[in-house]
Amino acid sequence: MNIETLLWQPGWVPTNDHEVTYLMKYLSSKKKETDRVVNSAKAEISDLELAWKEAQDSYDRMNDKITALLERYVVEEVDKEDKRETKTQIKYKLARGEIIVSKSRKKLEKPDMSDELLLSAAFPNFVVSETKFQWAEFKKDLELQDDGTVVHLPTGKSVSVPVVESPVTTKINLKL
Repeated sequence: MNIETLLWQPGWVPTNDHEVTYLMKYLSSKKKETDRVVNSAKAEISDLELAWKEAQDSYDRMNDKITALLERYVVEEVDKEDKRETKTQIKYKLARGEIIVSKSRKKLEKPDMSDELLLSAAFPNFVVSETKFQWAEFKKDLELQDDGTVVHLPTGKSVSVPVVESPVTTKINLKL
């Protein structure tokens, strides 16, 4: 029996346990072959990711060092009239580009939960409560009828909610 030929013939379906067993044996052998190829590719990807990480780390270290040197140059060495300084940053232009040094500044950060509760009590006019439909609880009271309608059981009312049919799935457990 040439399973590959039968497998792709239009309309062919196995008709006995022997053919089904043969199909499962064929599937198992293809799974082993596929796993071997996939594992080989994963090993190669792992090696490439390591090389990528090493190259990126090396570049990041060099970039951090050069950035620190350029920042120090702009802040300490460049004359005031040659650079533009604002409240938040210092800019210095050269033929190759522009160096922008952001100045240190203080900013407000959102408080953690315990501090937020204290603030909520002290400033209630800034507290917002939002409406949220409790779908999980509501769904427990719904029943899908044979005709496709959805009924809210406690009230008997028909409810308009989307109904989606899931596709048929088949799982094959192979004993390799």
